[in-house]
Amino acid sequence: MIILIYDSDCNMCSSFIQFIVKRNKNKNLRITGLQSNWTKKNLQLDTNIDSIIFIDSQNKKFYYSSAIIKLFSELQTAYRFLSLLLVIPKPIRDYIYKYIARRRKKISNKFNCPIPSKKFLSMYLK
Repeated sequence: MIILIYDSDCNMCSSFIQFIVKRNKNKNLRITGLQSNWTKKNLQLDTNIDSIIFIDSQNKKFYYSSAIIKLFSELQTAYRFLSLLLVIPKPIRDYIYKYIARRRKKISNKFNCPIPSKKFLSMYLK
C-alpha cells in the first residue's frame, strides 16, 4: 500500500486530490486527510511540516516537491514523465512548492465541496 496524505481543510489540496483520484490507475494507492482518524492513529507527524505527504511501499515518507513527484511516478499514467523534475535541485523545487503552499488559500479561495465519488471512497483511509 502507498499512501497520500493531504490537508483536507484546504480547497486547493482537495481539488488536487480529486484530480489524482480521477487519473489514478494504481490499485495500491490510498488517500487520507491530514486530519483523519487514520492519520492520527497511525502516524506521528512533525507539526512544523506544511506539506502533502507521500508514503511509499517501504514506508518511506516524502514531503514537499518530492512527495508530488513520487506520487506522479506511482500513478501508472501518462503523468509519470513528471518524475523528470527530479533533475531540478531539491532546494529549488521545495522553494517553489512552499511558495505556492503559503499562498494556497488566496489562490484557491472558492468553496469547493464535491460529493465524493465511489473511486474516491474506495481509496480513502478513514
